[in-house]
Amino acid sequence: MGGIIDGVLDWLKDMVMAVLLLLPESPFKDLRLDTMPGFAQVMGWINYFVPIGTMLTIFTTYLAGILIWYGVRWVLRLAQYID
Repeated sequence: MGGIIDGVLDWLKDMVMAVLLLLPESPFKDLRLDTMPGFAQVMGWINYFVPIGTMLTIFTTYLAGILIWYGVRWVLRLAQYID
C-alpha cells in the first residue's frame, strides 16, 4: 500500500515540476522602472496619500489569519469526522 502512495506522490511531484518548468523564472524580469520616467515620483505622491505598503502589510496579515482559521477549522472537522 505504501508503494502505491509513494508512486502517486512521485507522479504528482513530476507533474507539478513539469508545470513549474513552463513558467518563466520571474514575470517581472523585463520590467524596469528606470525606463519609465517620473514613475517613482508619481508613486511617491500616491503613496503619501494612500499608504500602499501599509495596506499590503495589513492585507497580508489578515489573509494569513483567515487561512489559519480555515485550516484549523478543517483539521478540527476532520478530527471530529474520524472520531
